Amino acid sequence: MKIRRAEAFLIRLPLRITVRHALASRRETLNLVVRLTDDRGREGWGEGVPRDYVTGEVVESSFALLTERLLPALAGIEIKGPEQLLPAVADLLAPEPGTQTCCCAAELALIDLAGKAFDRSAAAWFGGRRRDSVGYGAVLPLLEPPETTHFLTGVLALGVRHLKIKAEGNRWEEALTESRRVLGDAVTIAVDANGSWDLDEAAAHLRRMERFDVAWVEQPLPRGREGEVPRLAGRSPIPLMADESLTTVEEAERLVRQGGFRLFNLRVSKLGGLAATHRVASIAAASGVRVQVGCQVGESSLLSAAGRILAATLPGFEALEGSYGSRLLQDDVTDNPYEFGPGGVAEVQRGPGLGITVAPGRLAQLVIRSVAVS
Repeated sequence: MKIRRAEAFLIRLPLRITVRHALASRRETLNLVVRLTDDRGREGWGEGVPRDYVTGEVVESSFALLTERLLPALAGIEIKGPEQLLPAVADLLAPEPGTQTCCCAAELALIDLAGKAFDRSAAAWFGGRRRDSVGYGAVLPLLEPPETTHFLTGVLALGVRHLKIKAEGNRWEEALTESRRVLGDAVTIAVDANGSWDLDEAAAHLRRMERFDVAWVEQPLPRGREGEVPRLAGRSPIPLMADESLTTVEEAERLVRQGGFRLFNLRVSKLGGLAATHRVASIAAASGVRVQVGCQVGESSLLSAAGRILAATLPGFEALEGSYGSRLLQDDVTDNPYEFGPGGVAEVQRGPGLGITVAPGRLAQLVIRSVAVS
């Protein structure tokens, strides 16, 4: 395949509810979408979601980086066989700090296109599918008490087996108490502080949480205070998970050497694509660190498809987030949104590439800006 056209789209996706956590509140999201077209008219699609409070990436500068640097590097390249794909990704799209979202969108589009050109699933480049279906959990944002109960009633009706509760300061005990009341003990529950505590606050909260049988606490301390995590782990009865503290392969290696975090949250967009995410997963596995497959709030079905491929190709994972589809998005880039069914179960897609078909008409309604490079 030879790429003859590379395009970037900045899209706006409105959400059905306001999603709040300790670092942000949003009712819509601005995402980057890439389309690569080869000399036979085949198309590959990818997506990334910039979050300045995670990777430091701002939407405008990310779009500029994508259109001025990455797309020109891709336009005109030729990949003659499937064995050349991952070396091309490593050469052209290896993420550096502050480029993860752009590299993710471009990398996924390249993998999707190569899958269609060589009639292979994206999973084939990452060891193949280990499972045919996956089970998703739910995420409870910061809500007022009546809304919390309504949300949890929906979770109970869906029958999902895992729930993550967003915390901010002292705002967790009421939601955790209500979650156990509504869902009982059969559902595993984790708490995500999004870095909203200092060391002493975190230690106090963690001790109080122990009676709720919390499986782990995600990102208890702010990014930049990773050096305090081993001390916190020594005072905590609950395992700790890294999220915002983990955005590169180098950070994964450093966190493993330092110790303290017993779990990593893997998000394809924040780590720069499937290749980098698998490298982080390998580092974790070699060190006995467990992983969760996370997602970006407001990702379209494109990133959800990539997350499902990741979950299908990992040796194992503790929890899986994403594929909320029309439960969260008012619109999507496809006519067949990626969303889970009863019990949180979803089949892993079998088509070539990412296994998703983008609907150009739907995409056009969401586009704010676009740039093409030939």
